[in-house]
Amino acid sequence: MERSNTKLIVMSQHTTLTWGSILEQLLEQCHCSERFSVCGFEEYLSHSECGVPYAVVLDSEDDCRQAANILHHFSVCVMNYDLPVKLDVKQLDRCRVLTYSTTSDSADFTARNAHCIQEFGCAFEIVGVGVIGRIKLRTAEPDDVKTALMSASVCIACGIPFADVLTSLNMLAVGV
Repeated sequence: MERSNTKLIVMSQHTTLTWGSILEQLLEQCHCSERFSVCGFEEYLSHSECGVPYAVVLDSEDDCRQAANILHHFSVCVMNYDLPVKLDVKQLDRCRVLTYSTTSDSADFTARNAHCIQEFGCAFEIVGVGVIGRIKLRTAEPDDVKTALMSASVCIACGIPFADVLTSLNMLAVGV
């Protein structure tokens, strides 16, 4: 399938560099890499023909500012629940908003009971409305729990089954 026919997941350049590869690995393992592609805001703005806008990811205040004028292009907005910035409801009128958080139980998806397992990595649970799944993430950094939660939230927002996302996350080795 050509890239121009794929659904775009658009995020900041910083986010693309820090955890975009994890999302791409999850999409690959879930056999969805031909249907979805990941790009940065700048790439999307300069090459709008690179795919059909589908999901926008907002993880920081700067992301919200950068995406403010393009939110109306997207069907889904995956957003860090803990952001102090509140977006104008008019900007999100076409978007289905899905939130994630490593601290707040009010988000759509939350990482709970995160703890390190010596010589393995981090274990945690992803809890959402009506779903819970255990993850043993092979990672060198406890901060990778947030990375995994963000990536999982994006995949779920794209319609990938929760069970497939959990299986794929448990197979990943992040930052090791």
